[in-house]
Amino acid sequence: MATALTWLKRSRHAIFAFGGLLVAWEAAVWLAKVPVYLLPPPTMVIADLADRWPRVLDHALVTGNEILAGFLLAIVVSIPLALAISYSRFIERTAYPVIVLLQIIPKIAIAPLFIIWFGFGFTPKLLLVFLLSFF
Repeated sequence: MATALTWLKRSRHAIFAFGGLLVAWEAAVWLAKVPVYLLPPPTMVIADLADRWPRVLDHALVTGNEILAGFLLAIVVSIPLALAISYSRFIERTAYPVIVLLQIIPKIAIAPLFIIWFGFGFTPKLLLVFLLSFF
């Protein structure tokens, strides 16, 4: 219990700032009469989240599995590759330019290409997480 209380004391400024942001958002939506289809108030977002929680949880689990698989693939590939590059001058000269090229390309630019090449399934998501985790 002491650790939770300590955490709350240390985090109180961030908690109040976040709460203030939510209150300001709610007030701005209602005072400015912003249509809810453009910017729904946080109370509506939370209510919809509560109503759709089983579906959100299912999709969150799928996303978590994709992230975990991509991260594990990055570990399986990057550690042996790093060891091979550090021990072999030939592998370093061969692989390093390709690695640098992949690193300088913005990942947000590669994502649409992965979708075009591999469709909307598991593969493009796995490859994108792999590239993000690899570097």
